[in-house]
Amino acid sequence: MSFEHQTQIRVTVLNHHRSIHPSDCLDVSRKENPDKIFRQNSLPEKSSFPIHFVTRETNERCRSQCTIHTHLGRSNRLFGVKQNDTTGITNGKKPLKLQNRNASTVTKVSSRQSKKKKNRILSMPLPTMQITNESSSSTFTNFNNKNNKLSPLSNNQTMPINEVNDNSKIVPKQTSTELNFFKNMNRINENKTKKEVLQHQRHFNCIFCRCSLIRIVIAIIATIIILSAFAAVIVALYGIGGTTATHANTTSSTTTSTTATTSTTSTTSTTTSTTTTSLVCGSSCLNQSWISSAGIVALWSFENSFEDSTNVYNATPSSQTPSFVLGYVGQAASFNATQKQALRTASIPFNNVSFTVDLWMKQNGYPNPSDYSIVGLCSSGITDSCLHMNIRNTKFYMGFYFNDIQSVTSMPLNLWTHAAFVFDVSNRQQSIYVNGVLNQQRTASSALKNAIGNFTVGTNEHVRTPNNYFQGYLDQLSINRRAKSSCEILDTATLAGYFKFDVDSCLVDSGPNGVMTKASNYLIISGHKNQAISFSGAPMSYFQASGFTGLGMSNRSFSITFRIQPQILSGTLVHLSTSSLGTGSQCFPLLGFASNGAIVAQILTKNSTVAAVTGPILPLSSTWIEIVQTWSSTNGLKLYVNNTLVSSVAVSTFLGSETTPNYLTLGNCLNGRDACVNGSIDAPGPFTGAIDDWRIYNRELNSNDICTLYSS
Repeated sequence: MSFEHQTQIRVTVLNHHRSIHPSDCLDVSRKENPDKIFRQNSLPEKSSFPIHFVTRETNERCRSQCTIHTHLGRSNRLFGVKQNDTTGITNGKKPLKLQNRNASTVTKVSSRQSKKKKNRILSMPLPTMQITNESSSSTFTNFNNKNNKLSPLSNNQTMPINEVNDNSKIVPKQTSTELNFFKNMNRINENKTKKEVLQHQRHFNCIFCRCSLIRIVIAIIATIIILSAFAAVIVALYGIGGTTATHANTTSSTTTSTTATTSTTSTTSTTTSTTTTSLVCGSSCLNQSWISSAGIVALWSFENSFEDSTNVYNATPSSQTPSFVLGYVGQAASFNATQKQALRTASIPFNNVSFTVDLWMKQNGYPNPSDYSIVGLCSSGITDSCLHMNIRNTKFYMGFYFNDIQSVTSMPLNLWTHAAFVFDVSNRQQSIYVNGVLNQQRTASSALKNAIGNFTVGTNEHVRTPNNYFQGYLDQLSINRRAKSSCEILDTATLAGYFKFDVDSCLVDSGPNGVMTKASNYLIISGHKNQAISFSGAPMSYFQASGFTGLGMSNRSFSITFRIQPQILSGTLVHLSTSSLGTGSQCFPLLGFASNGAIVAQILTKNSTVAAVTGPILPLSSTWIEIVQTWSSTNGLKLYVNNTLVSSVAVSTFLGSETTPNYLTLGNCLNGRDACVNGSIDAPGPFTGAIDDWRIYNRELNSNDICTLYSS
């Protein structure tokens, strides 16, 4: 029998308390049954053949050398078993396998090679061993280092060699040549392993660096390509730019962008960007709002009646009854000082509160020595207990009795003038406004106290009696239990008419005067602000408002403003007449179109000549256009289009009719086409298009006001 077939390896784990002589070697010639030395959950009590033991120290040494050395019986040769070699330990049925899970190489040396090459040493890396019995159900045991007990080791379970806790120094028999060889081989293996590991790490690090750099470059290129493609799509979708009409000044700039890709082609596109500058307007009362009815106590319109609109302080005449005449708005009450005409009503509480008394007045004589009483609440001459407002020595005057204020401006004769008397109890400030402008102001030493008695109109019951009755006309007399602001007073004094054309207000005047209106053949459509009025161009398509006394006053400043959306550039926009038919003793178009489609503004001077300014040809589009016409004896006639002064002319006079009511017709001249002076508006007649937000002021709007209107 050959050496290979006679060789058998026996490996077991012994309790570290059991002592075996280190010279015991594996006897390959013995024929005992190997099962006798392996019992389940027990150790062999006696072995009839020598066994080589693997101790902890041997294991540690072998691990460092990556080899396990085994003596073979009396031949003193090393023996290594190939991986998966079936020649080895047998249990009588099938040989046991000695396996290395880490796939280490085991080399077997034949007896013939041993004889030729004595002391030839071969080694194998074997960090972990696995003992498997494929044909037997015997359970091998594993030694527990902590409690020195044996535990079952299941089939195919790995038993690391270093788990053997045996402190016995059992060393295999080795020659000096073998020991030197082991040392040299160990050094060679260690150096080779270190070099291979170092070379592998360097190679890995190099590859990693290269891969990282390549990946970064690829990511950058891909990002550029994606962004370029996205920009090209945006340019293709939104590249067509333009300016949008807004309430702002706009400036346009053109930029060129080039999109580059990895190829040699490039795409160039042009986009137009619009920079919008917010329109900043100066201070203006037109951007403020208030509730005019707030704090209202009484209002007398004198429309053929002395009743209060609140129906609380209805007035009754004294011994002589005032009459009704053409007023500033509709009708007015006429008072005769000689006849001692006046009105009385119940006492109105003015004590220790803020208040505003404002009205339109027209004085037509000075029959009295000094005073012409407007209103009063004065039953006795006690300091700060007698309210009286009057014209004293042609000046506006308000007093509490020895706590008084007088205006700088004199009251003109035969001219409608707006006056407002204001007291603010919070700071005891007394103010007098004339035609909406602050004329005089002072701080009183005290508020009004203990004023009692009847509230009188056209006289007072104590100051400068009996010769203190008013001489002239009074209209739109109102009392508010609050101090009105300067802007509200200006609006009350100068806003002659305001027409929004909204569904809720329809054709009603939204201004402070409530002028009368009528219309024919029109539509209410969507406008610049809510709704607008639309004219069809039919002969009787128009809107008309009456009672504009301010426009009948010679040399009284005025302004007309509205939004327009024309469909045809012809016709009359605003027509002034003294008759509801568009004719009368004085009639002419204020705004309209010339035959070439240009917009024209004009007035009639005192010598009955026409002064006109011509603006641009308006575009026919869905865009609303702001039109403003102003006139004053100082600045002349001006025309604004969309907040821009397009034309002006110096003219110092304006011819008006002060004795008859004035009508303003919107969108038509009615019968005035052939009966009136048309001037530069040589294409008068019905207008086709829409108009919104029509306002008439009895003052010249300044640039801040026009800017505010345009931006609103």
